[in-house]
Amino acid sequence: MTGVIGNADIRYMGQPLKKMSYIDRARMLSFLPQMPEVSFPFTVFFEVVKFGQYNASNEDIEEATNTSLRMADIYHLKERVFSELSGGEKTPCNAC
Repeated sequence: MTGVIGNADIRYMGQPLKKMSYIDRARMLSFLPQMPEVSFPFTVFFEVVKFGQYNASNEDIEEATNTSLRMADIYHLKERVFSELSGGEKTPCNAC
């Protein structure tokens, strides 16, 4: 829903999605897979959570990432390789 919409008349809270920018859609909508798959040896901090800080400025990305990890109570996982985490550890990482 945050990607290409085409000719569909999809609305969110009464607003037509195709009239919204990609950034605005990404701020309102998200997708959290039940069984996330990351094939590469990405760390929780650098490639998984930091990658999701799309709306943050470059200066704020590291701070926003650390804040997200602390708020989700998973800061202790920041240097772990995502693919080695349990399903219960992956879910809050993806939420961040």
